[in-house]
Amino acid sequence: MRFKHKILSFVGAFLLPLSTALSVPLDAVQVRVLDENSQAMEGVSVEARQNDMTLDWSESNSLGFANFFTLEEGTYDIVVVPSQSYNCSDCAAYGEEEVEVTVERSGGNYTGGTDTYDVGDIQLSLGDMLLDITVEDQNGQPAPNLYISGFLIPDFPGGFGGGEGGGSGALAADVEYFSGTTDNSGTFRAAVQPGRWGLSTYSQDGSYGDSYEEVEVPEGNGTTDVTMTANATDSTITVTIQDENGTAVPVESGSYASVSCYDENYTSWFFSDIQTGQSSATINVVGGTNAPITYTCDFYSDGAGAAPAQVEVSSGDDATATITLLSTDCRIHVSLQDGEGNTVTGLDGSADAFTVPEDFNNPQSSIFHYAGSYQPNEDGVYVLEVICGITYDVSFFQFQDFGGGDTGAVGDYINANFFQSVTTSEGASPQTVTFTLLQADATMNVTVLDESGDPAANTWVDVFSDSSPNIAAITKKVGRVNSEEVGIFAGGVTNQNGEVAIPIVSGIPYLVSAWLDSAFSFDGSAPTVLNPQPQQVTALAGENAVTLQAVEPDFTLTITPNAPESLDWVFCAVFSNAVNSFADASGGSATIGLLSTGGPYTIFCDGAAGPTFYSSGPVAYTVPDGQETASTSVDMTEGGSYFEPESVTFDPSSAQTLTLPDDCSTMTIPANTFTSNGNITVTYGTNTDAVPFSDSATPLGSLFDIKVVNSQGELIQPAEGKTFTLTLCYDEEDLPEGLEEDQITCIESNEQGNGLSAASCDVDTENNTVTFQVDHLSDFGINRAESVVGGLGAVGNFKVKKKNGCKKSTNKRKLTFNQVDGASSYQITGTRTKKSKTKQFSKTVNHKNGKSKGVYCLKTKNKWTYSVTVRPVDDNDTTGAASTVLFKVKKNGKAKTL
Repeated sequence: MRFKHKILSFVGAFLLPLSTALSVPLDAVQVRVLDENSQAMEGVSVEARQNDMTLDWSESNSLGFANFFTLEEGTYDIVVVPSQSYNCSDCAAYGEEEVEVTVERSGGNYTGGTDTYDVGDIQLSLGDMLLDITVEDQNGQPAPNLYISGFLIPDFPGGFGGGEGGGSGALAADVEYFSGTTDNSGTFRAAVQPGRWGLSTYSQDGSYGDSYEEVEVPEGNGTTDVTMTANATDSTITVTIQDENGTAVPVESGSYASVSCYDENYTSWFFSDIQTGQSSATINVVGGTNAPITYTCDFYSDGAGAAPAQVEVSSGDDATATITLLSTDCRIHVSLQDGEGNTVTGLDGSADAFTVPEDFNNPQSSIFHYAGSYQPNEDGVYVLEVICGITYDVSFFQFQDFGGGDTGAVGDYINANFFQSVTTSEGASPQTVTFTLLQADATMNVTVLDESGDPAANTWVDVFSDSSPNIAAITKKVGRVNSEEVGIFAGGVTNQNGEVAIPIVSGIPYLVSAWLDSAFSFDGSAPTVLNPQPQQVTALAGENAVTLQAVEPDFTLTITPNAPESLDWVFCAVFSNAVNSFADASGGSATIGLLSTGGPYTIFCDGAAGPTFYSSGPVAYTVPDGQETASTSVDMTEGGSYFEPESVTFDPSSAQTLTLPDDCSTMTIPANTFTSNGNITVTYGTNTDAVPFSDSATPLGSLFDIKVVNSQGELIQPAEGKTFTLTLCYDEEDLPEGLEEDQITCIESNEQGNGLSAASCDVDTENNTVTFQVDHLSDFGINRAESVVGGLGAVGNFKVKKKNGCKKSTNKRKLTFNQVDGASSYQITGTRTKKSKTKQFSKTVNHKNGKSKGVYCLKTKNKWTYSVTVRPVDDNDTTGAASTVLFKVKKNGKAKTL
């Protein structure tokens, strides 16, 4: 017996700690929430946290008790969060409170019979600063039981914890979001901190339309009153989904589908899920009283594409709409390669293809579709299922952790191009899109400081380069002109020390920029901080250190854009070599912070009224001496209309004359201009991409984007030595003041695809046309810039001779360009690259008086790639716009323009 007892004691010695490790949660850990008058509060959100992580959540009942049923013995922070009490109409008016408690099965707070630990009472206090919100319908009646939320807009000074003010608990400095429901009188209160708040309402049962409003809460104690209108619904739209044969399409089990309807001004937006097995949904909407309201209805489901439907609804109507799904019968294959053309596999990323609204004023003509792939097939190819006959923007992005100050390492791959445009064709499916990835051999170690010299944490930093010869070759292959599509771009977010390390490719000049949240404003007010001046850095192998510091503006400029009609939106930018600042001027004007010594500045305002573009063009501005504030106005003139892209497919062995979408301009293509095993497809329309304008290149009228794909769906250029004729029309009444018809020049996208350059063309003043002889695809337009601001333009017709020969020297190649009036010399810069070797060169060429052509003789070597840029310079050392030619010298000594 004694032996047996010793064995049990021995076994028990091991069982005791084991049972402690496998502890069981208490039946309940409870806390009671009281208001400032010690009355129980119902519907208050309460969290149990450890190490700032929420382990359990509860909501107080009618007696004020919140219970947790998953907590074991241990120490917890019990946090009352009134601002996120979803089912309460008055909770958000109170401040947060927090207590630390050690839960254990012993002591006075533990009740053994019920296995309950009682935390005790937590009493809340009203915040010192309150938002008092009243929500009414369109007839001024209360809107009860609406879900309401608010968030602190970060662009406003004091956003995201930056504000200071009164309040209880942690609320005044920390709460940036609240939610809850309006009471029976349509009112809701929330404790807030100073700043600009965005308020929104939502009706779960569809009784009201959504509403949104922004309100500024000033510094100091008190209550800010705001009244919002949420329109009561009085009509319905039943949306039915069908296939191309007119057969209803039910939602499959496990799939999610929804429809949404919105008016033309996006002031009312309604949506509903489509239940599994159903092919339609009925949405409550607001009908028009004096005139019908036109709603656009969209359909969303993973992988599905459809054109929106439009329907007019009057008050009391039960309207119907039908949305037709389009088959995804085409395939886009996305492949990855390195700078040498070798296949790259094993990266963690995603390939995406998406359409965008081609005509925002006629959404019914637009097809919305998205296709994505997060896993490649066994060949390393990402397969995208898409709709045939549509233009997609295709992208590839690597998944990266942009936080923590370290975005990668030497040896990592980085994108050399991000977006490509593909027009799908059933006959060419699958179509392959290739993205080039370059291997990093250096890092850009960037330190960002705020205006006080302190580290600027959580700041986005990017490095961008468009001057790599590798990228130039990609540009030609892709046939695109958007700066987002071509160019090495990498970025990351600074850590708490304001530092970030970004992997890059050496031997290339980069523009390094930092973007502080506090330097942006979208409400027409001037930001109190300016982003650091970007730095141009030519990267060396290894580590490259850069420090960027923000500055405080000492001058504010208020800009008022003047247009012949009311504009839907206007956005203004002011820039110089030292400062870039932006503001939304849709409210009638924009106030922009600048440096009084940072000029001379250029103002550019861009806007639209429906499909019609308006532009101020670049306007020179000089800060008045001794002034801290000033105002100016800029005249907006019509810049053409938006034309939806159109496509024509034909045999390239036959000549074609195509009429562009303005029904006037033409494109004449001789036979065999393009080489293809089958038909080619030409697509032309208005370019709305963000191609930066310059002092010497600003479009007058529409900027036409022209693309050609072969029978395999690959973007192609004219065959070597072949040209086509492009004739664009203009209206002489649209010419800006000071620009005579015989002074008109033209513009096109530059070779890097990140801006516009002046180009030569023939002007027919009798027929109001300009004519290009084109040997490459690009964006083309008529120029209005030089007569607006004067000064030097870019040189035109910058070309390289295919064979050597310059001043009887057989080892030099001649580059020629049209000289610019007012230039005294030309600044020549460039790089030559062969594999990993890159060398830079520069030279100044004098202006040749009495000559139309400028000449630069460059010594070249076989198998090297060259990027040469020429900029005109006047007697005051003012530099004009840049023009670039990119070419490769083949092993036979002939130059091939890229």
